[in-house]
Parts: sequence; structure tokens; C-alpha cells
Amino acid sequence: MRLEGLVLAIATAALIAAAGMARAAPTAERYRYEVSFDDRPIGTHSFEIDRSGDTKRVRSRADFHVKVMFVSLYRYEHAAEEHWQDGCLRRLDSETDDNGRRYAVRIDGGNGALEVDRRAPEPGTELLDVDCAATFAYWDLAQLERTALLNSQTGALTPVTFRFDGDDNVAGEAARRYRLEPYGMDPILLWYRATDRRWLQLETRRAAGVLRYRLTGAEPLPAAGRGARGGIEGLPGGP
Repeated sequence: MRLEGLVLAIATAALIAAAGMARAAPTAERYRYEVSFDDRPIGTHSFEIDRSGDTKRVRSRADFHVKVMFVSLYRYEHAAEEHWQDGCLRRLDSETDDNGRRYAVRIDGGNGALEVDRRAPEPGTELLDVDCAATFAYWDLAQLERTALLNSQTGALTPVTFRFDGDDNVAGEAARRYRLEPYGMDPILLWYRATDRRWLQLETRRAAGVLRYRLTGAEPLPAAGRGARGGIEGLPGGP
């Protein structure tokens, strides 16, 4: 090989390697959603997604409080951490206080099955035969295109249908609307920004009212900021 050809080959290989390193560089973002019930603010749900190569760590925290005339009617707190690899859920830990009723779930994947360990309210272990499981991961549109999703609060596997529901507009941005229908529950409408599929909004009925999520903040995290609680993996109190 002539000298100039060798130099060109080395330079090209270096550029390809650098591009690969750039694509694989770890990234982390935090998102914050304002949550309302019948247009009355009741709390927030935030999440942090930490990506490194083909792995993701998602940390979430939800805090809802419904009050009338300074009287507390309902309190909900939920925290979860999910670990994903190659687009599949590998591990999940969650704790929930649903107005005094406590849940604690650990899910561990391996050997072609998921082991669901429920420590509260009723201790028990269950094996789920799922090749590549996913939670109600609204933060990743592609993860919802399945026939069943895991409820991160209870560890239950819920059959679902999912479909595109039309073009729309959210706060002046072009968006695409989708309809997720968990078996035995009211449909969940989801809006994603048309340009990059970022999750913008959610709407569903709960009891006799309408529960809404609206994106109010999105920011990259510096390396020193990782590890703070944040995340989203499913609707608190259900899928």
C-alpha cells in the first residue's frame, strides 16, 4: 500500500472509531412532569435516564397529595429504579405508599424468565416466562409496542394494545398521539413531539376524574449530578 493510502486508511479508521465513541458516550437527562386531577395540580413525577452503550438506568419518583380545605384526602409516594439492557428490563426495585397501603417489589431477570419478589403487602415470589420484558415505559415510545407490560408498583404483567391515534399539537409543537389500552382499564392517551419522539403529555381517567401529566422541565445532567432520584416507569397507582 502506498504511503498516502496507508495514511488515509488510518485517518478513516480513527474517524470511524471516534464516531463510535461519540455514539456510545454516556448521557443522562432528567425530566419533570406536573400532574393534575381534573385540572387541579396534585404533585409531580420526575425521572432520570442514564444511558451508557446498550444499557439504561431509569430512576423515578412520584409525589401526589390531594387536599380539600387543608384536609388531606389522598397521599401517594412512589420510587423505583429500573435497569435495562439491549431494550429489555433486567432488574427493577420499587417502593410505594398508596395512601397508607405499602408495596415493595423486586424484579430480577435471567435464564429466560423474570423473578418477581413481592415483599409487601403480601410476600410472595412468582416466575414470569417473558423473553424481553418492559414496564409502562412512557419515556421510550418503542417500549410500548408490546402485547403486555409490567406494572412497576405491583409487579403484575398486564395485557395491552397500542396504536397510533393521529397527529396533534401540544403547546404549539407538532405532536403525535398514541392510545394505550391496558386490559380492564381506561385507555391512556400519550403525546410525543413529532421531531424527536420526546414524551410531552399523558391523559387518562381515574375514578370519576381525569389524570393528566404535562412536561414542565427537561435538562441534561452533569456527571456529578447522577444518582439523584428521578424517573418514570409507569402510572402511579396502576399501569
